[in-house]
Amino acid sequence: MIGYCPLEDLEPPMKQQAPPPVSVEKGAKPETEKRNGLEETECNYVVMAFIVGVLFLAVSDSIRA
Repeated sequence: MIGYCPLEDLEPPMKQQAPPPVSVEKGAKPETEKRNGLEETECNYVVMAFIVGVLFLAVSDSIRA
């Protein structure tokens, strides 16, 4: 069925109007503030466990040889 799926839009996209400008109050911080690399996700822990496992296997293999 994927052969019938068009890969490109057949109709050109309509021009979208720009959203009206939003006034920012004095002293208000924008919500899109950058985080300073303090991201703690499960993916980071999985990658760290993989690296530790590879190092453990390398050390145990070098001890046997």
